[in-house]
Amino acid sequence: MDRLQEKIKELSDTKLIIVWKEYPLSEWITIADYSKKYSKSAARIVNWVRREVVPPDCVIVVPGLNNLKLIKDKHYQTRKTFQDQ
Repeated sequence: MDRLQEKIKELSDTKLIIVWKEYPLSEWITIADYSKKYSKSAARIVNWVRREVVPPDCVIVVPGLNNLKLIKDKHYQTRKTFQDQ
């Protein structure tokens, strides 16, 4: 049981290092995983990244993984429309 707990801690402490900056992987998610988790289409999330609904500091591009984009794992939404108010 101790070995299992050690492995879980090791995986949760994994960090991605890009240009000497560390990113804890427990805080980041792929666009595909984000779309599943928050029930949004991947195309919508990509659009949000382009329009900066997802702030630039919440997006990582990983050059070594074919420019894979990771976004900070938190809920984003566009401004409320007239109908939502």
